[in-house]
Amino acid sequence: MSNPLDELMKQAQKLQEKMGKNAEEQQQKRFVGEAGAGLVKVTINGQRQALRVDIDDSVLKEEKPVLEDLLLAAINNALNKAEESSSFSISDIASQLNLKDFLNPLKK
Repeated sequence: MSNPLDELMKQAQKLQEKMGKNAEEQQQKRFVGEAGAGLVKVTINGQRQALRVDIDDSVLKEEKPVLEDLLLAAINNALNKAEESSSFSISDIASQLNLKDFLNPLKK
C-alpha cells in the first residue's frame, strides 16, 4: 500500500505540470478585440501585450472622442477574451487528476 502523503505529492506535481503547460499555451495565443462592428480591432497576446491595432479608414472621419471610445472598447474586448481563455477551474484539473478520490479515501 502506498503512502498517502507520497500519493498527494505525486498529484501535486501533476497539477503543477498541468498549470505550467496551460500558462505556456496561453502565452502563445492571440486575441482580437473588436468595436464598432469590426471597424476597430486590437490584437493582444496571452501576456496581455498589444501587438496590433487596425482602424478602418471610415472611422478616421469621426470625432476624436468616438475613436478613443472605440479603441477602449476594442482593447477591453481583447482583454476579456484573453481572461476567459486563461481562466481554468482547479476543480476541473483536480477531477482529471482524481484528487477527489484521494481526498475522500473512506468512500472507496
